[in-house]
Amino acid sequence: MKLDFNEYKTIFNKTKTVYQETRDLPIELKFKKDIFFTMRGGVNYTSLLGKKRKYFVFVNVNKKVLLSELDEINITAWFAHELAHIVEYEKMSNWNLLIFLIKYTFSLEFRFMVEKRVNAYAANNGFANEMFSTWKKFLSLKEVVNSRYKQYVIKNCRPNWEQVKDTALKIGINQKEYESFL
Repeated sequence: MKLDFNEYKTIFNKTKTVYQETRDLPIELKFKKDIFFTMRGGVNYTSLLGKKRKYFVFVNVNKKVLLSELDEINITAWFAHELAHIVEYEKMSNWNLLIFLIKYTFSLEFRFMVEKRVNAYAANNGFANEMFSTWKKFLSLKEVVNSRYKQYVIKNCRPNWEQVKDTALKIGINQKEYESFL
């Protein structure tokens, strides 16, 4: 489903209001061409010098093929994931955030732990259906995403069953179905 920039902004703003922690935060949605990731949430580093941090979520417009395969539910899940990062950042002091970002940059093990945690946070805080639907969709994208990369993402970024068990069971997904997202 091809969305225009205004539709992305509408989905982003709607997603942002679900998290109590992000409703009043200054978070700018930006469309970029020169980033590696499909989407990326982060802190504006210059705002670390001020009294209130400013954040961003980048959408990589060069990933048109992948983004065109995603519907509103999938985009919502992706934004929920990126905003969960920002929720985590907001709870840290500037010093702890800088240490966190260094560890995230240089330690794959730490990065994978964080990715699993923010995915679990998104699933457990109002976006379970969207997250589970997106994981299923991600696995079905045979032409867009190669199978080695899919396995890498599922292995390293999908929360373990215990992290999402209660939420999954509430919406009718049992452990066997969840494990099928491999």
